[in-house]
Amino acid sequence: FNHLMDQAREVFEEPLDLKMAEALIGNFDEYGFLKTPLLEISILNEFDEKSLERVLNDIQTFDPMGVGAINLQESLLIQLKKLGKKNTLSYQIIQHHYDDLLHHRISLIKKGLKCSEELISLALSKDIAKLDLHPGIGFTSEPVHYIIPDITIKEEGDDFVIFVNDDP
Repeated sequence: FNHLMDQAREVFEEPLDLKMAEALIGNFDEYGFLKTPLLEISILNEFDEKSLERVLNDIQTFDPMGVGAINLQESLLIQLKKLGKKNTLSYQIIQHHYDDLLHHRISLIKKGLKCSEELISLALSKDIAKLDLHPGIGFTSEPVHYIIPDITIKEEGDDFVIFVNDDP
């Protein structure tokens, strides 16, 4: 959140744009995706929806790549655009055959895009496999919760010994 807000302060000069950026960023989940509909954010905060969409488009250019998307497909497309790969087979696969890709229906992708399986495989390994599936995860401030077992069982010779963890 702070990392994105720092970038927003550098990009947005208008106080209203900065307020919109803060409202949007505040609605990102731990993966960096916007889970609240723009219409809802605009109504709750009394923002113009078109202006909110413009600010979101700017935020989607921020680091980490792919942040601010509404779902994984959009995030992958944003990342490919930012990498200058908008006119590539990789982009076409994600844009037009995302569901086929998820279900490993390579033959449908091949038929739909009229290309070879080798080219699809190359696009997958060279571009798509390198994209970040969770662009915001490295910037989350959620504390790590460790699980501490109530008991531990250890084998000592032919016997099993039970240790009770008394720590709260």
